[in-house]
Amino acid sequence: MGMKKLTISIATVALTGAALLGSATAAHAECTEQNKCADISVSGHAEPQPIRKGQKTTLKITAKNNGPVDSYGNWVQATVPKQLKVKGKSISGDGNDHGCDDNGYGFIKCYTGDLKREELSVVKIKVKAKRKGTFIIPAQAYADGSTYDENQGNNEVKITVGVGGRGR
Repeated sequence: MGMKKLTISIATVALTGAALLGSATAAHAECTEQNKCADISVSGHAEPQPIRKGQKTTLKITAKNNGPVDSYGNWVQATVPKQLKVKGKSISGDGNDHGCDDNGYGFIKCYTGDLKREELSVVKIKVKAKRKGTFIIPAQAYADGSTYDENQGNNEVKITVGVGGRGR
């Protein structure tokens, strides 16, 4: 009986993670004067840094539409390692944001909505350090399947969180 319950839990986690991923950017289309493409970029850092075990830091992830056209249905996602406990998440900025989803296992997806050229959205994820070490948080920004992003080289960032000994 315990085995069935474990199997169901794993299947639920896998389905939840897959549902949060959604689609990536549209298939390749040539960017021309008539068929312009958006350029979604992402940057990020943690502050304060470094921290000590038991202390909190905030991951700040910024998604920006560098243009030349508007981008629709954008989102930012990040994967927080288990050594950092998620204590809160928010999104703000120019887009018509739709909040954040958290699958409970460190995968967070925040919906920035539509971003006009040069607009940006900022995701903040507050985490508490459970262990010492150096932890890498990968984050990505995407547009929905109707927007083509020719320059996907700037869609990912890795945020480093350094955690020392016990804090006060």
